[in-house]
Amino acid sequence: MTDIVCDASSIISLATNCLLWLLPSLRERMGGNFIIPPSVRRELIDKPLKSTRYRFEAIRVVRALEQGDIVIPEDPELKTRVAVDAEQLLSWGNSIFAIGRPRKGRSGRYAKIFHLGEAEAVAMTRHMDTNVLLIDEKTTRFLIEDPLELERIIERRTKAKVFVNEHSLQQFLDFTKNVQIIRSAEVALAAYEAGLFRAFRSDGIDQERNIVSGVLHAIRNSGCAIGSSEIDDYVSLEFGEVRADEE
Repeated sequence: MTDIVCDASSIISLATNCLLWLLPSLRERMGGNFIIPPSVRRELIDKPLKSTRYRFEAIRVVRALEQGDIVIPEDPELKTRVAVDAEQLLSWGNSIFAIGRPRKGRSGRYAKIFHLGEAEAVAMTRHMDTNVLLIDEKTTRFLIEDPLELERIIERRTKAKVFVNEHSLQQFLDFTKNVQIIRSAEVALAAYEAGLFRAFRSDGIDQERNIVSGVLHAIRNSGCAIGSSEIDDYVSLEFGEVRADEE
């Protein structure tokens, strides 16, 4: 059985593209649940329901919750442990990258790059029987997988020198070292390989390729951090092709 802890970003990508219907079949195949912490529920439902722009996406998520396709653990002790760890993760995550040169023993302004929903989702991977985190948000993924690249990204965006608090970074990396990140793009690919897009198929390899490419680009346009070249690579791998620039 494999549970997957989800950040709001990936559920939003799926809901925006009307792909939450994939979750029941994927749950059955993996023998686990798609799990969200309380703060992610607030991001997905409570706040969007107050906005006409995102209200219908929130209603789709409510339906997925009611059907058990997405689960919020109700154990009070678990909620407490997750909340405590999330606060610690927020402290570490938001004191890693200082923007601007330190003066008089003080660091520059710390970049506030890590938020409560992401922190609770990361914390929950420690307290559930899983280390898999479903997240489309780019910053948190880089913070866990490649903080040096994130440092370069922040420098490019701010046009300022970034200084790293090595202690906070090491504490954060020690906590997240076993976290395995996937995105809604990988969920969609798993659904395709399981035959869940069969209703969209027609004869011809071009149509099959268009299904994979189309759903991945749709997810990318909804906020999933996946590049066009990475999509091309996935399509090529899916159909056993060699890209021209690799020949």
